[in-house]
Amino acid sequence: MKLDDSLSLSPEGISEVQIFLGKEVYEFLEQKDYANQWNKLFEACKWATVFQGLEFFYMFHEVYKKQYQPLLLVLIEDEILKAFLPLSFETADGRITGAGVNDAHYHAWISLDDIGSSFFKRAVEELRRQFPLSSIRMEQLPAGIPLGWLGAVQDVAGVKFTSSTRPLVNLRDPSIDKLARKKDFKSNNNRLKRYGAFEVEFIKDAGRFDEALDVLMIQSDFRKGALYGMFPFQKNPYRSILFKEMFRKGLMFGIVLKLDGDILAGITGTIGKDGWCHGSGLNCHSPLYDYYSPGFLSFIHLIQHLENEGFDTLDLSTGMLDYKKRIANSYDEVYELFIPAAENLEDALSKKEGLKDKLKERLWSLLENKPHLNFEREELREKLKLYHKQRDYLNLVFFIQTGNPYMKVEKNISCMEIEKALNTDFEKNNLAELLTYKPKHESLTKREFLIDALSRFKNGDTCFTKSEKGKLIGCLWINSVGGMAEITTCTTDFINLVKNTLSSDSSKEIGEVIKIILPKHASKYLS
Repeated sequence: MKLDDSLSLSPEGISEVQIFLGKEVYEFLEQKDYANQWNKLFEACKWATVFQGLEFFYMFHEVYKKQYQPLLLVLIEDEILKAFLPLSFETADGRITGAGVNDAHYHAWISLDDIGSSFFKRAVEELRRQFPLSSIRMEQLPAGIPLGWLGAVQDVAGVKFTSSTRPLVNLRDPSIDKLARKKDFKSNNNRLKRYGAFEVEFIKDAGRFDEALDVLMIQSDFRKGALYGMFPFQKNPYRSILFKEMFRKGLMFGIVLKLDGDILAGITGTIGKDGWCHGSGLNCHSPLYDYYSPGFLSFIHLIQHLENEGFDTLDLSTGMLDYKKRIANSYDEVYELFIPAAENLEDALSKKEGLKDKLKERLWSLLENKPHLNFEREELREKLKLYHKQRDYLNLVFFIQTGNPYMKVEKNISCMEIEKALNTDFEKNNLAELLTYKPKHESLTKREFLIDALSRFKNGDTCFTKSEKGKLIGCLWINSVGGMAEITTCTTDFINLVKNTLSSDSSKEIGEVIKIILPKHASKYLS
């Protein structure tokens, strides 16, 4: 990779950039006064964020020490730290990312203005020389970071550099007072107060933060699992450990909305430098209260709190979602950089497509052109694999023809008070149990199952579940308005439990007929 000679260096010139990996990083920082110099340079750097602070750097690599090693590039002249680039090296595959990976909202190098671009170019060149098989990703480069290095990487094949709009809330702008006067904010606040004991809690105690986080993680994974097929906490248990440690070190805040003592929504975020707050590390709410827009309410209460506490800016992070557009009163640009590995790029680009691949592509095109199969390719691939794994070819054909996951049958059950009967032996509206769903005999992927659940909650349905050994064995939905119940996933034990529960209740007094819908393969158990 060539340097951009058109960019002048600093008056002193750029000397050799040094690289430290793993234990070497800690040993370097224990020498002389380098840890203190890190902190001073960090405070002086105009574009630095809290995620380049030494405290966060130590904290992240301690929590994730099995997955990532600290990687540090430094420029030292006359024993003075002039610039540094904090990174994380993924032990399993050698990928290099800005320090903190996905748990850091921003990645950056730290220096004074005059050598910012020159240092980063030298650092990238040295990384590609010493780690030729490693890709380099810097996500969310903050506004104001020098971009003079960009010309040096433009000609490298595979390099991607993109910009994104970042919505902000300027807490010193008088216009933010109008947010609390919005009609929907006032009306939903009042509705919740009439519904029960409604309160807003700004968490100050570590024990309370831990308790709240355990609830918010479930709400977050449920919603993101349904909408995006992502499970940030279920797939990564280290994230919650990091969040709790950040709160204890004064780097994270938490706010929750509660109704009759139960958490219905909440936000966590990072307390930045220079009067900034970065949100949100977590922004979620219970689907049972979607009607009241609890996520929007949380942000308005948070803005009021941060204004009163003297903060200057709330960072809403990239992604122009509707609620951000309603709240933001300022915008700027942040950037993302990806540099491919130096020695395996040509192999990746020279991959040839054979006859088998062409036939597969033709098949995918046929499937994707069916309007009722509204899936991304990876989702559709996962779906087809599920049918094949279960040898459920009858429902596979049914799915391709109709877009519905499985054939259903209806059964009529006599029961006076079906919800009352189920309340005894089943969990009611338990999001944590729904997240333990794993398809075995069912034709629903986990994401489909959660999307279905999210839709039913919005319709006001009630969910009854049962789990054994940490796995969901059955889920039954009640729509009291329509007088109908539907089982969306089940085992034989669950069907028999439903049957016995309803039978024992209906034997006391013959009541109205409830229609139960369930997968065809399970209908024989509920007769």
